[in-house]
Amino acid sequence: MARVTVDEAIGRYGDEAGPKRAAIVRRFVEEQGWHESASRALAAHMRDLEGRGMKPGTVDQVYRTVRAFYRRLGLQPPRVSGHHYDPMDSSRPALDQGLIRQMIAAATAGRIVPQHAGYLVLSTVYGMRATEMASVRGADVDLSRERFHVRTAKGGRERWMWLPPQAAAYLPGHWPIASESHVEASFGRIWDIVLEADRPRGVAWHSVRRALVRDLREQGVDATDVERFLRWASGGSRRMVQLYERPNEIVSATGERETVTIPEGTREADAAVWDRHPYLHLFA
Repeated sequence: MARVTVDEAIGRYGDEAGPKRAAIVRRFVEEQGWHESASRALAAHMRDLEGRGMKPGTVDQVYRTVRAFYRRLGLQPPRVSGHHYDPMDSSRPALDQGLIRQMIAAATAGRIVPQHAGYLVLSTVYGMRATEMASVRGADVDLSRERFHVRTAKGGRERWMWLPPQAAAYLPGHWPIASESHVEASFGRIWDIVLEADRPRGVAWHSVRRALVRDLREQGVDATDVERFLRWASGGSRRMVQLYERPNEIVSATGERETVTIPEGTREADAAVWDRHPYLHLFA
């Protein structure tokens, strides 16, 4: 494949998957060259990134993004033998309820521009990802039938969902075409309006998505219903609910992040198992 064709392919990939993912692929190609069979090149790239001190979760994102790019091209995705990443080791910050309340209060008081307030509605009500919010168009908001259409990312099923009137009241009347980076930046704008403290690294819209899952589960909503509501793709989605409902960092209304530790020897340490243990109830 000619270099110009690779550049064009990366550009198209960026249009679909977002500029951040396109930048990951472009950096890989610039540093390792173009290879239709790229397993060795990807392994070398990952070793270089690890040598520079990149966190395991970020290295894994590079691995998955490059593989996804190759699949988009119809090529065999590169594979690095022995690569394994446990999401439990990742940084998984979630906002606490107090901070989310402050953000919503700022929106209802008119302190946030309509477009950004709309993103806040979609994030807090539906748990939408930034890339999903960037794809919203005017036709997705059906006020007459009280419904909202979600173009779900990451292989999840697109669906219409109920649009509560109190949420609809804070959606903008017009949805201009927006990039994923613009949507991501809007979170920072809202943060700066609500808090004087600096925003911790890695805290973004996904921190609201995790909070929503956590709080739905704390309210007793069944994991299967949360899985459907958050529109995860089938296969491994139950695992995602378990991962999201137990964030390992909580960001408070002061802007501080607190590490969540679950002590060994407690029920919470293996809660996912205890919740569904097949034999324990027989001892009742």
